[in-house]
Amino acid sequence: MSSTLEQSEITVETTNQIIDIATKTIEKIIDNIENIVNYFEILKGEIKRAINITHQTTTKLYNFLYEILEDDIPLSILLRIADHAKYVLDFERAILDNNKNQIDFSNYKNCKFGKWFYSKGRKIFEEYNIDKNLIDEFDKLHKKFHNLIEEIIILADNENENLEKISNIIRELHETFISLLYKFLEIYDILLNTLEELKEKNQK
Repeated sequence: MSSTLEQSEITVETTNQIIDIATKTIEKIIDNIENIVNYFEILKGEIKRAINITHQTTTKLYNFLYEILEDDIPLSILLRIADHAKYVLDFERAILDNNKNQIDFSNYKNCKFGKWFYSKGRKIFEEYNIDKNLIDEFDKLHKKFHNLIEEIIILADNENENLEKISNIIRELHETFISLLYKFLEIYDILLNTLEELKEKNQK
């Protein structure tokens, strides 16, 4: 009973934190509304076309929009937040449905975000002079997040494991995830300021 109550408290706490991050993210999207408007005419026609395709799924539409926004640095980076938020939901669903072996959740280079960050994301951050220590802190948090996932998978495989221990690791996983997102937004803010400075210089 206490374990269930504690789990509910974790969920409420995490939900509130994610709502706070979502609010900040929406504010950033509003700040970049000019970039979004530039895509409007393209999106309007293409989305209508995509929706009219027989059996067009939400996932396909999401991937389609993702490709269009990919070339815009600020917007594409905001999409990475959605990547990892979806990743957490997929992991929790896999644990509940006992399908955790179908996806390699523990490999930090295998998630959609990891594939982007370790192939070109880090290079983008370095190119725009993001402090190396800040990037390393973020990298460390990302690896810790996946290490915790691996611990949960191992414990979940053992039916005799203490549920309280699993609950504590899940709490730590959620806290790490929140820290990861905040650190990411911190990097994003610096990147956005750098892009604005470059834009002003080019206009002079």
